[in-house]
Amino acid sequence: MRIPQFQNNILVVNGVIIVVWLQLCSQVAAVSNPLWILETKNTFCYNPNLGCGPANWPETCHTGRHQSPIDIQAPKVSIYKRWTHFTFNQPYTSSQSTFYARNTGHSFQAQFEEGVTPSSSLTVGGAMLSEDYRFGQLHFHWGSEHTVNGLRYPLELHIVHYNTIKYHSLMDAISAENDPTALAVFAIFFQVGEENPALEPLVRAATRSMEVQDEYTHYSTPINVEHLLPEKLSFVRYSGSLTTPPCTENVVWTVFRHPVTISSRQIKTFQRVRNDDGELYTNYRPTQPVNGRRVETYGVPGLRQLAFVTHNKGGIAIWWDRLVDILSSLLQFTQRQLSSQVAFWRQALENALHMFSSSSISLPFTDLHLLF
Repeated sequence: MRIPQFQNNILVVNGVIIVVWLQLCSQVAAVSNPLWILETKNTFCYNPNLGCGPANWPETCHTGRHQSPIDIQAPKVSIYKRWTHFTFNQPYTSSQSTFYARNTGHSFQAQFEEGVTPSSSLTVGGAMLSEDYRFGQLHFHWGSEHTVNGLRYPLELHIVHYNTIKYHSLMDAISAENDPTALAVFAIFFQVGEENPALEPLVRAATRSMEVQDEYTHYSTPINVEHLLPEKLSFVRYSGSLTTPPCTENVVWTVFRHPVTISSRQIKTFQRVRNDDGELYTNYRPTQPVNGRRVETYGVPGLRQLAFVTHNKGGIAIWWDRLVDILSSLLQFTQRQLSSQVAFWRQALENALHMFSSSSISLPFTDLHLLF
């Protein structure tokens, strides 16, 4: 581990040396690559005018039939209006107290330390996926890699998970061939708008990562991966590949349809990240042919979480004040179809809930599926 270098001044007063430490409350330390991520130098680049550009990426990047990213043509994809679920474990929905990040020369990447930070895992339901996955890392592309009807967003976040039933580590899953469900990647679009508080710890880390780094930097700053997801979780799902060499076709993609906001200041931070040749500016792969793949759209209404729960003796206690908020949100959605009935049912609901004097109720569930 590299020791942080503290700035100091030495003053001599009456022969006595007084050492005055001028130290900001440093929350950062540089560390060598964590053992759970072993990387090799990859000479690819995104500049189409160079020999390392996407047109010259090797092997599967050109021969594969299930490559990513793709252009999502909304009117043409199969629409399945059905309920599905993600079941997150507690660390996934809680703020992690520490993370590691670095400029890889191709992107800005962040991850947690396995064995120290509690493992963030989830079970993904719906077509193509019905297994347990663990958070591996997240990274950014500016502009977006996936497009919607040809529209490219200014930023796309990839949250990478690996199949814990089949693989012991993220790198094992990344290296897997002939397994289309080795990895599950969430893709989140960003559009310019309001500041994004959940993103700010990563933005601040990116400001310290303008140059390519061989080492990860440790940040003792809380970060919550779940809060990076959009509020509305309708999504598109398809079977695809890594978007960088070797472009292995081992990824189930979940591309959320609703973008998240990011401020101009925040996005400009990523655009200033540099590679060995200078400013990276853009780092997206061009879209690839769909080649007849099944692209499914899950048009599911609702918020990111329909219930906030506390575990209590094997049950789930749902607090009535949150339940009122949740049901009120559902009523707001229903208002579009039943505007003339909403006021009546809202009052009826409030009257019914007022009859309960208990502050909470226990329900006989041992697990919760977060529906969206």
